[in-house]
Amino acid sequence: MLTASLFSTMKSEYERIIDTLGVQMNWTQAKPPRNTKQVVAGMKIAGVQDDAIVQAYGVGARIITVKAADFATAPEKFDKFAVGAESHIAEAVHQVHLNAQLIGYKIYVKGK
Repeated sequence: MLTASLFSTMKSEYERIIDTLGVQMNWTQAKPPRNTKQVVAGMKIAGVQDDAIVQAYGVGARIITVKAADFATAPEKFDKFAVGAESHIAEAVHQVHLNAQLIGYKIYVKGK
């Protein structure tokens, strides 16, 4: 287990990286009440090193990483993440934990 100080530092760095390298996205819930929110998210296109992800979600699959603090309600399968004219539909959502505390979500989006 991390000390409280180290946990705080690691969580801050996780959030800083998303803020620094991320892009603005609009999140829309699939289920009513269909909340929407603009969030900063990291987005990666699955590549050769992500063989299992490509096999599960196809070539061009995307991994979207967001901070848990940005969501009052956790994102779920079928939620929409839009970047400009591109829309991505969540295929799977996984929690990211640090010291058993939820700090973010990884959203997997199908490719071709």
